[in-house]
Amino acid sequence: NDFNTVASGAQQKVFRLNGNVTTKISEVWSLNGGLSYSANDYYTRTDDYLEGQVGATYVINSYVGISGSYKYSNNSSVLRSSEFSNSVFSLSAKIRY
Repeated sequence: NDFNTVASGAQQKVFRLNGNVTTKISEVWSLNGGLSYSANDYYTRTDDYLEGQVGATYVINSYVGISGSYKYSNNSSVLRSSEFSNSVFSLSAKIRY
């Protein structure tokens, strides 16, 4: 539980839970995942925000690695204009020289 400030300067009460896990399944592969939930109390309504992510990393050698992930976000609200769902796929390369 904590307080946050919105763009208009008003305070809102926020309850948030987060969890993340990363595991190395071999010398070259690792997996990660996470889940986050928050309840944002705007005093006139409460929005429930849920976000989940899964990803994997493949290390080619000590200089190059490739990662991919998927993230899903959902905001539930009684205010229709504040509701949304979003999916993001990400691919990245890490190159060290």
